Amino acid sequence: MNKIKLIAIGLACLMTAGVASAAQLSGGSNDYTRVDCDLLANDIKIILTSGVAGGVTCDEANNLVGLSVCHTAGLTTERSATYDHGDTMSDGTQCDDGGSGDGCSETVTGSGFPSASTANGTVKTRYPGKSCDATNAEQEATDLVAEDA
Repeated sequence: MNKIKLIAIGLACLMTAGVASAAQLSGGSNDYTRVDCDLLANDIKIILTSGVAGGVTCDEANNLVGLSVCHTAGLTTERSATYDHGDTMSDGTQCDDGGSGDGCSETVTGSGFPSASTANGTVKTRYPGKSCDATNAEQEATDLVAEDA
């Protein structure tokens, strides 16, 4: 019976190898190590100021790391957001400006989540219509990496 348990645990470990991992970040110093993400060359500290929440995700299978943050006292009222051609908008559709280069605009609510991944290296604000907390920031980082994979 113990051999069966060991085999099952071993298979579970093999199946999860290369699976994405994610972490929630809170204000202050947050350690993110090579144990969390083998893609890192070194252990890092992610320092967030008071009122800032964040999330980081590591997708070793696709060689991607994503980071998303927000401020708990940030703007949440209805406002306009602009997107570049090809960007994913808050409703999940892609911005298609017909090649004009003008981008797209839409009305958004909720917190803005400045986010970036190692795939594109550019910080772009995402508007998922959610409040700012570490859980939602982690989800935005995970979603961004999934879109970039």
